[in-house]
Amino acid sequence: MVVGLLAAAMFLKFIKKDHSWKCKYDERQELVRGRGFKYGFFTMLAYQWGYIVYGEFLEKIAIREVVMTFGIVLGLVVYVSYAVLNEGYFSLNENPRRVVILFAIIAAGNLLIGLAQIPLGRFFVNGVISFPAVNVMLGLMMLFVLILLFVKRFCKKESEEGQEDE
Repeated sequence: MVVGLLAAAMFLKFIKKDHSWKCKYDERQELVRGRGFKYGFFTMLAYQWGYIVYGEFLEKIAIREVVMTFGIVLGLVVYVSYAVLNEGYFSLNENPRRVVILFAIIAAGNLLIGLAQIPLGRFFVNGVISFPAVNVMLGLMMLFVLILLFVKRFCKKESEEGQEDE
């Protein structure tokens, strides 16, 4: 836990241009982030309702921790997607390049940890998806965010070039 807290502190300091702890957003970004949080929350709420209805079936496929983490990851993906697509994700004092580098490291680390468990027989236990799937889910989520950031940047660059031609 201490290592995790230290890593989080270093992460927050590393990604800020001004090395502050707090992210600074303008009013438009705050509105976008608020809507994104709302959509992510309702996604998790719908997922939890589905878990109530289909939980017994889902736990035959994967352990409860994996099933529950999937709901959290789903909500995060909805929030991040909305925030990125509406330019409310990066704070004004964040260095996007550093964030992308750290996201790539986190994605690669989680995918390596999770996928390394398959040949060891720890990914599937008694025919049920086990805890290493959480690492794979988190790695795939971070990979999705990276792809989304690159697509958004490419589309933004294309639209800016299109406006210059007019």
